[in-house]
Amino acid sequence: MGEDSLDFYDLEGSDLNSATRQFFRVSIGGNEKYFVEIDHKKYPLADISVNGASFFVDSGTTFPIGTMISGCVLGLNKNRIDNLKGKVIHNSSELVDNDHDLESKWLCGLLWENLSSENREVIISGVEILKKDILVKNL
Repeated sequence: MGEDSLDFYDLEGSDLNSATRQFFRVSIGGNEKYFVEIDHKKYPLADISVNGASFFVDSGTTFPIGTMISGCVLGLNKNRIDNLKGKVIHNSSELVDNDHDLESKWLCGLLWENLSSENREVIISGVEILKKDILVKNL
């Protein structure tokens, strides 16, 4: 009998870092204090990480993949970051549990561009607060 093994091989031309999430996302869970505002319209955040955020939109064509968005406002509870710039990197239809009623919503993923160190620190702080809130609720 042979010995079972699992071998890993490098795939030519593959960039494993591009497929690996660099920062974990924290789920928001329907809290209206967390939003992204684009062209004076607020969109509820689904989740957030240091490098980007996902938010719910009206349809998959609201912000097509590759769209650059300037002048975004990010609301993180009591903090507000103005004049952010991001690139749309994801659009998908998601099933969302709305008080035990499943509904389909469009989810848009935004990657921040040219994020200042000051704004990065505000986002990190907001994400840390969300993590603590999640831990407290699950204890």
